[in-house]
Amino acid sequence: MLKICIIRIAAGLAVLAGAASGQVTKPSEPPLSFEVASIRSLGPLDRTDLISGKVHLGMSIDRARVDFGSRTLMELVCLAYRARPNEIVGGPAWLYSNFDVERFEILAKMPDDARPEQVPEMLQALLAERFKLVAHREKKDTSVYALVVGKGGPKLKEAVPGPPAPAGAAEASAAPQGAEPKTGDAASRLRMKVGENGEVRYESDSMSLAGFATVLSQAVDRPVVDQTGVKGNYQVSYGFSLSAQLEALENAAREPGQQDGNPAPPPGAASDPRSSIFSSVQQLGLKLEPRKLPWNVVVIDHIDNTPTEN
Repeated sequence: MLKICIIRIAAGLAVLAGAASGQVTKPSEPPLSFEVASIRSLGPLDRTDLISGKVHLGMSIDRARVDFGSRTLMELVCLAYRARPNEIVGGPAWLYSNFDVERFEILAKMPDDARPEQVPEMLQALLAERFKLVAHREKKDTSVYALVVGKGGPKLKEAVPGPPAPAGAAEASAAPQGAEPKTGDAASRLRMKVGENGEVRYESDSMSLAGFATVLSQAVDRPVVDQTGVKGNYQVSYGFSLSAQLEALENAAREPGQQDGNPAPPPGAASDPRSSIFSSVQQLGLKLEPRKLPWNVVVIDHIDNTPTEN
């Protein structure tokens, strides 16, 4: 059923493209899938192996060979649908676990005529076949953080003069978890610094607040929407304590129940002065406020926690 839906959507887009150019276009071919793929269960993440560098987390593409590294099912779904974890809703509770969750190693071969940017669509087909994933996109009221101006007004420094950013780059969506940001994306203009005390800080010399909201979405438990009304580009930065972030994730994993299909965030996270990300935002004269807004999300209708055999 999922493959039929994808074929119909692709065919519809092809007809629209042909109409726009004044040409009649034949329905597109069925979506690409990997020629062959192997999936191996790795068990939960071993922190000792992670610290020692024995865990391969990144994705690599070498000609037609794709190595997804060590991934949870949530990370694979995010890669397949070009989404962040906070844009995935529905499905079983175990999908949202942060710790002691099964990880998988996937090695796959692309068809000779396939391009790297088509990997997510091929991964969708693989997850549907091997994990029986059924998912759809929809807009629904979702818990988000609104980026707004604080009581004292913004405390922003104007952007450092330099070459202009590509049109629309600041509002471009940041890369999903585990993927490299595209050139020109807001995330790609950030510099990361790691201190000896485990403090991680991201800085940019020129970014709109819409772009800042985009990159903040990768660091908190919900999407962030710019509602400041402030135009222009500014110097922005935010940081967090790596140990505090891990502790917050562990606390969230122990919280019973789900919110909008996602694990409940730590109580009072948005107002807790010890939460360094929120403190970083407040130092800029801005604030993150929890709200409910319509948001495009990926809804998980069904997914198995173990794949079919290779």
